[in-house]
Parts: sequence; structure tokens; C-alpha cells
Amino acid sequence: MNNGFITLHRKITEWEWYDDHNTTRLFIHLLIMANYEDKKWRGKLIKRGEHLTSLEKLSQGVGLSIRQVRTSLEKLKTTGEVTNKSTPNYSLLVLNNYNDYQKFDKQLDNQVTNERQTNDKRMTTNNNINNINNKNNNTYNADFESFWKLYPRKAGKGKAYDTWKKIKQEQRNTIMLVLPEHIKQEQWIKDNGSYIPHPATWLNQRRWEDEINIYQGKEVIDLDGI
Repeated sequence: MNNGFITLHRKITEWEWYDDHNTTRLFIHLLIMANYEDKKWRGKLIKRGEHLTSLEKLSQGVGLSIRQVRTSLEKLKTTGEVTNKSTPNYSLLVLNNYNDYQKFDKQLDNQVTNERQTNDKRMTTNNNINNINNKNNNTYNADFESFWKLYPRKAGKGKAYDTWKKIKQEQRNTIMLVLPEHIKQEQWIKDNGSYIPHPATWLNQRRWEDEINIYQGKEVIDLDGI
């Protein structure tokens, strides 16, 4: 009985027992507890809109005394909301207009289920898109990408970025200013750049502060190709 829901129209505020709090509380409790479909109990068919109970159980369910429950139940009977089929062991309460109160419950239940499934699919799709975007972006920021594009040795990008994030912004600005001159130094140009340090090493060792020995040979470095 803890799954699903009931419908409750705003017109209930115009109901003749609405300002009788005990009776309204009992009636809503019965709407919640009544069978929403036919079921069998010990060989007896309990139909939709019926509730097998006792005064003691109703008292516990709504937090009213047995006398208060009996009084409110009699009020519901006098106006035709409830019919009581009593036996020596239990009471079978019939909500006479249950279908009028709950005629859309199955439709709404299906609607909520469909909306939940749609929302779940939408959330899964969004998560997949975010994962793809994160994978494509690789989380490298713009200033590091500028450094990476300019640095002539493309090796260990991830390690280089880890180091880059630890460098203060003022130092990053200095790096971007001096790097074009470091590219021209002798040991980076000769032997096809075999002496160019890995970018992570260059950053870790603060090599941007080294003195620069500009190559004076005949070779010309193609800065556009870097």
C-alpha cells in the first residue's frame, strides 16, 4: 500500500464535511487504504474501492480514538460516502463513489511512470554528452594550449599540464614572453632538436629562467611550422 498515489480534487474544499477535520482525515485515509484493484483475501473478493479493516486499525491509522472514528464513520454513512458491511470479525468498508474520486489513478500512474522513464533517459543522455565533451576537451585550459602549441617538443602533454597548473599566472606570462627566444637557442636547433627537454622537465626545472645562447649558424628555424 506504500506505492502509488491517489488523486484529490480541489473541490474537496467544498465538501460538506471538509471543515470537520476528523471526518475529512478519516475519509482521506480510506481513499488511500482502499483497494485500487480487485483482490482476493482468504477466499473472499475485496473489490476496487473497498477496504477490509476494523475500528481498532482505523483508530491507529488516523490517530483518533475509537469513539471519534465511529462518530466520523457514521457521518460518512449518512451522506452516502461509505457503506459498512460488518461481520463478527471485521468491517468491509465500501467507498461508494471511489471511481469518481479515483477514475484517473491508473492513467496518472502510467503518466508518472512514462515521465520518470523519459527523465531517466534524458539524464543518461546528458551524462553521456558531458562525458564525451570532457573527453574531447581533455580539460586543458587555453593558456596551456598556447604554450603547448609553441613548445617544439610534443611529448608528455599530461605531465606538462600537471606542472603548468602549479605555476603562478605571473610566471606563466613570463614563460610565454621568453619561450620564442628559447626556441632559437643553439642546443634546441642543432641535431634536429634532439636536445630539447621534455616540456614537463623544462617547466619543473624553471628552465625559462636560463640564459639563452642564440644559434648563429646558417640554419634558419621555421617559427610558423612550430
